[in-house]
Amino acid sequence: MTRKETAAEIAVRLGVRRKFYRLGFVFFVIMLALPMAVFGWGSPIEWQFTAAIVVFPALGTGAVFWWAYVVSRAALYEEVGRRFIGKE
Repeated sequence: MTRKETAAEIAVRLGVRRKFYRLGFVFFVIMLALPMAVFGWGSPIEWQFTAAIVVFPALGTGAVFWWAYVVSRAALYEEVGRRFIGKE
């Protein structure tokens, strides 16, 4: 494979992975936002607790999805590097 073909392959594979992690994060946030919309319309204090219950896991999930994306990206570059060196 030439460098241009490899660069195109990396771009495609990273695009797919980026879309997967983005959709996973959006799905998780929606699954948390729905209970907030249903149960958060009580008093303002209940709404604040419900918002905290939704926001903190969403931030944590975002961090986990970002970390997983970075790890998969590093593994992809490692694979391509090994292919060019000829170790695979």
